[in-house]
Amino acid sequence: SVYIPEGVTTVGNDIFVKCNIENITVYTKSFAAVAKITEQYPEVTIVTSVVLPDSVTTAEQLSAAVTAGRDATLIGDVELSADTVITLANGKDSVIDLNGKTLTITSTVSKSNREAFLVKGNLTVKNGTVTYEHKGDNMGWSAMTTVFDVTAGGALNLENVTVENLGGSDMNFVVHMN
Repeated sequence: SVYIPEGVTTVGNDIFVKCNIENITVYTKSFAAVAKITEQYPEVTIVTSVVLPDSVTTAEQLSAAVTAGRDATLIGDVELSADTVITLANGKDSVIDLNGKTLTITSTVSKSNREAFLVKGNLTVKNGTVTYEHKGDNMGWSAMTTVFDVTAGGALNLENVTVENLGGSDMNFVVHMN
């Protein structure tokens, strides 16, 4: 059992402490928590809705977050197949916080250009390591691998991140401006 001291309210996994502070920000994904706060403290006005990043442990979760234009934070190392491209659409923004973890990308498809991320919107990747390696047949002169393929109108921001393309094809890029 957990001891909950007087003056502390819980809703699901969210914990709230009643205090006398004029400006306070509560970060939660829980609509139930917002309802509980406004029910107990009708004098509180909700000014801003805060969307927390998705906690990511799999390639599927990372792909879903970025494709939808949501932010994602890696909770552990993630392995991604570049045989499926993650696309950030035009007009969408997404931040991938590697959180000190490693995103390992591997492609195996031969005789075709391969990119892990197709960036048409605004993508920021920060705080960790990204490695890409092609393990298929040598793809020939006219084929390439790239970690980030940035199209016209797209923007890529790299902050405190190490990105490596370990090769495996004739042309290998970390960033390809298309």
